[in-house]
Amino acid sequence: MTHNKTLQKADKLTDILNPAIHHWANGNGTLYNNFFPTVKSGLQWLTEQYEEQSGISLEFKNGKGSVDVDRDINFLIFHATQALLTAIYEHGTAENILVSIESTGHNIKVSIEDDGEGFDVSDSNALMAYSEEHSLKGLNEELKLFGGRLDVESREDEGTRVTIFVPPYAAENCGTRMIM
Repeated sequence: MTHNKTLQKADKLTDILNPAIHHWANGNGTLYNNFFPTVKSGLQWLTEQYEEQSGISLEFKNGKGSVDVDRDINFLIFHATQALLTAIYEHGTAENILVSIESTGHNIKVSIEDDGEGFDVSDSNALMAYSEEHSLKGLNEELKLFGGRLDVESREDEGTRVTIFVPPYAAENCGTRMIM
């Protein structure tokens, strides 16, 4: 077999395996949870990586209360935070982002706050545009499946804060896997 044919076959194999590997590693959270056994360790790593890759200053603040969550919620919080950070990077003008987590009794609260342009949340067109750019509708629906919700606060020229509220344990009817 020639060298070029070997490379072509290797490329085809890579094309076939990559989606399966991505699903296994990211789709059900198994690999993620092995690397980040606590939600705090996952968010700490995520903020460090985003700061290094984006050039935006990121700070992780570990708030009050013990944050003990099951593996599904651990992965859900990581995934939601990752999606929001990516949207801020792609669509925003932020120079600084604060990611914080705390236990608020019956919920885990994760806030992603930036110093970007912000907008008037009472302006339904501005809120809809922000929601579409940052994929908030799908993210909110995903959080609802686990009994969570998403809040958006913003002021023009003062930045935006998106807060995720989610119970620490997945409801029994949610199953053990998250399908994305």
